[in-house]
Amino acid sequence: MTDYKLTFDLYCDYESVPTYRLYVNNKLITERDYWIDADKNYLECVIDLWLESGNHTFYLEWLDPVKTHVVDNICINQETADYSINTDNSSTTVNFTV
Repeated sequence: MTDYKLTFDLYCDYESVPTYRLYVNNKLITERDYWIDADKNYLECVIDLWLESGNHTFYLEWLDPVKTHVVDNICINQETADYSINTDNSSTTVNFTV
């Protein structure tokens, strides 16, 4: 297993501050409120992971209603990741390879 740094930008249009959960390979990694810097319209997320080489999934579960949410600029150790994204009204699933 190897230490990886997963980074991604999280865009969200909301009326009240929403909360989300982040799972990697079905394991809860964190639960956070979505707060953004006033100078930006997105949140830069950085997650340290310990993973085996291969295919993995991270899943964002929205606990509060949001109008829209987008995950973009996904990187592993500061290099653009090989990934695919599926999004619905309450979650985003990202499949990636390390």
